[in-house]
Amino acid sequence: MPLILLCGIPQSGKTQFALQLKQFLEQQQQWEVVLINEESLSINKAEAYSSSFTEKNLRALIKSTVERELSQSKVVICDSLNYIKGYRYELHCIVKTVKTTHCVVYFEIPVDIALQRNQIYPPELLRDLANRMEVPQEKNRWDHPLIVIRENQEISFEDILNSLITTRQLPDPVATKGQKIQVPDYVYQVDRVTQNTIEFILNAQELYPEGSEVPIPDSTLLYPYSQKLTSLQLRKARKQFLQMNKHIPTNLESIQEAFLEYLRTSLSL
Repeated sequence: MPLILLCGIPQSGKTQFALQLKQFLEQQQQWEVVLINEESLSINKAEAYSSSFTEKNLRALIKSTVERELSQSKVVICDSLNYIKGYRYELHCIVKTVKTTHCVVYFEIPVDIALQRNQIYPPELLRDLANRMEVPQEKNRWDHPLIVIRENQEISFEDILNSLITTRQLPDPVATKGQKIQVPDYVYQVDRVTQNTIEFILNAQELYPEGSEVPIPDSTLLYPYSQKLTSLQLRKARKQFLQMNKHIPTNLESIQEAFLEYLRTSLSL
């Protein structure tokens, strides 16, 4: 059954909404509903987001819990910041392996209002997390379908339920592999693009200062150089990405972007 992915800055109303949505879905008496968030995992939010290390561990725990709970007989509500688009892409890939549907619900709220409500986070941490928000875009397949909820907007749980029911089921990995065969040198091309990307990153680290957004040759993409990575780190991440892409292939034209997003998420860039 579907994954409902909630996304928004701290104090935007996600958890209250998640509890109400869970109650609504359970009243339908059709599915088991599982709510996954920091509270259900007994995680202190302020502590979890206080450093990149603890935040990375939190994201890994939430992702593994979603992967364990998502099945044909459950609706899973993932209530967290989910502010990194590469992380949302990884959850999208999990949905594909289960052969179900998903939707993203984004809570749009001014930072000032979030600060007024805030009783959990240090104000500077809340501002930092809000600045990092990568707003979901309908055009991205991992953010589609997208439902945007704004401050003081009436909430329709029926709209969410309809979007999940009417959304076309995501192709399973076998069907996706069938499409890959149409490109005879697909594996070679993926290998070449990811290897060239690693070489580009290593060279960029020697030429640019940390904090730079480095233009990638022959591409409209920018590489956000936020911390120096070793060749070993990049090769290990590349191996993991290739393994994931083997089971859930990405279109050739999107490989570099998907690989960069994977690096950003897995290495907490």
